[in-house]
Amino acid sequence: MSQSMEFDLDALRERGAITPSDVLELRRAFFEDGVLSRAEAEALIALEGMDGEKDPSWTAFYLEALTDYLVHQAVPHGYVTAENADWLTARIARNGVVRGKADLELVIHVLDAARWAPSSLSAFALDQVRHAVIHGAPARPYAAHEEAEAETEAQTGAEAEAETEVDAEAEAQTDGAGSGERGPDIRAETPSGAGVVTAEDVAMLRRVLYAFGGDGNIAITMAEAEVLFAIDEATAGADNHPDWPALFVQAIGNAVMAASGYSVPSRREALRREAWLAERGGVGGFLANMVSGGLSAVRDAYREQSAEERALARLEAQRQQIITAETITAGEAYWLADHIGRDGRLSDNEQALLAFIRQESPNIHPALAPLLDEVSPVQPAH
Repeated sequence: MSQSMEFDLDALRERGAITPSDVLELRRAFFEDGVLSRAEAEALIALEGMDGEKDPSWTAFYLEALTDYLVHQAVPHGYVTAENADWLTARIARNGVVRGKADLELVIHVLDAARWAPSSLSAFALDQVRHAVIHGAPARPYAAHEEAEAETEAQTGAEAEAETEVDAEAEAQTDGAGSGERGPDIRAETPSGAGVVTAEDVAMLRRVLYAFGGDGNIAITMAEAEVLFAIDEATAGADNHPDWPALFVQAIGNAVMAASGYSVPSRREALRREAWLAERGGVGGFLANMVSGGLSAVRDAYREQSAEERALARLEAQRQQIITAETITAGEAYWLADHIGRDGRLSDNEQALLAFIRQESPNIHPALAPLLDEVSPVQPAH
């Protein structure tokens, strides 16, 4: 942007509102040289967090300008480094929770536009859905919540203590997890309950996974799987949308197959929504549908890699680590084995996952083989 625009950004902050004409001026300034400085990028992020009226055209500009800055202007071009990913999340989130849906959309846009980004950034986006699922939609907008917290901190003595107790009791009654935490404001305007995975949640999870994978054959990472396991554990036994167990089995099954030396398909193929996967009827019916309805179609999307292909895959992973300076932990199969049933019981979704693994025996990784004793063979549905 031009140097004079810095003053306009200051004026917007002071005014506390963004009009359509403001967005037009911002676009003209941005396209004048097509370059954002770090200070200007931070100023735009601050404007998004401002509690004031913003014209709808602002969000489109915000996403476009910051995505261009992080993906195409930052070096190396086309890649998001671990350092830049940390810079972004530190500015759009507080205590790991984004300020609102526009910031989550920004992360998804960045993942989608980049040739490669750290898996931690995808996990961060997935974790916003986890927060929303576990804690429900926030009762107050982000900025109002911040103001209320500031007022509480300013109070002293018995008055503050009494008010804190009242707030804690009210939050415990409305928070499904009973922890007093608040979910990010990323769901639709109609508040959704806590502790349940909705169709909207599944759609957002799928969008994030698609965005990170792009058009390449990228397996579900351990960082992403960690969040999916956490959602499954937190909502076991809840009346979740039927698309959720389907996505869980497909995603973690993808990680299992990759850890077992299989060549994985694109994420859009691996995670596509199948009607037979989304049918209701409890875990028994779900497993039976897997065996009789379409499991072979899921399995057929994978094939065992040759030694040369495995070596090339390792080299590509190392190349990406060097470019993005991301630390990758080895031992995916052992990690997966530790996470399945880690709370001492198998959820319905984990039972469905093990049914999928059983179909692959004996070609599954040895670390995962003992898990097959935890689930009985499932008879096809008739």
